[in-house]
Amino acid sequence: MSWLLTDKGKIYFRSNTDQLEDRPLLILLHGAGSDSRVWTALFPLLKEDISVVTPDLPGHGKSEGKAASDLSEYLWIVDALSEEFRAEKFFLGGHSMGGAITLLYSIKNREKLMGSIIIASSSTLPVNPQLFDVIQNNFELTASLSTQFSFSKSGEDVDFYREMTTQMIKENGSETLYIDMKACDNYSVEKELNTLTMPKLLLAGEKDRMVSIKNIEEFYSQLPDPKELKIFSEAGHMVILEEPEGVSSAIKKFVLSAH
Repeated sequence: MSWLLTDKGKIYFRSNTDQLEDRPLLILLHGAGSDSRVWTALFPLLKEDISVVTPDLPGHGKSEGKAASDLSEYLWIVDALSEEFRAEKFFLGGHSMGGAITLLYSIKNREKLMGSIIIASSSTLPVNPQLFDVIQNNFELTASLSTQFSFSKSGEDVDFYREMTTQMIKENGSETLYIDMKACDNYSVEKELNTLTMPKLLLAGEKDRMVSIKNIEEFYSQLPDPKELKIFSEAGHMVILEEPEGVSSAIKKFVLSAH
């Protein structure tokens, strides 16, 4: 757990390494209303093979600043972290909104990436207009419903992560979630998919009620090779917390084969 000091404020990040050694660097970006805690289940499963860095985006978790109304405003953080770890080339991944940021970065900086990992995300992330009113008028309900719709599986471990997710959304606050959702609603890379020529891994839960599997499969069909899609049949939007072993295995296989 460390801090990145920048002229835009302090950025908090979690890392399993102080230096890259011979391992590839993977930067993972969280989704809307979340922070680096969403990677809690994956972190110990990846640490033996990959140098993993998971920042709190500005206005989220422990990082300073405010959430960005345009997702492209987060791209500088990826550059700052890769420079901090002196990685000329690296892997970038993200969940949901973090997947959208990953796509934006991949389009603008594909020469820096060895591969991109897109989890529960797509080329557009439209938001139901009614959600904005609910966020402003009943945030407690929003936090509970967001968790309810994000998870498909149940069980002791998953129930723990459900509670963690609800608490995380509440701690990050209504303003941050509102800005995040607006930024997602305004985001689109549909016209630039042909530029994504680096290796790509897409991971999705078949029971995702936030970003439908139909949407993700259509997005995948429009991507150029090389690409891979892995669907987890019992998982929902929070596939990274519902299927950590399967997700970590897919990530390790992808990263180590492309490294």
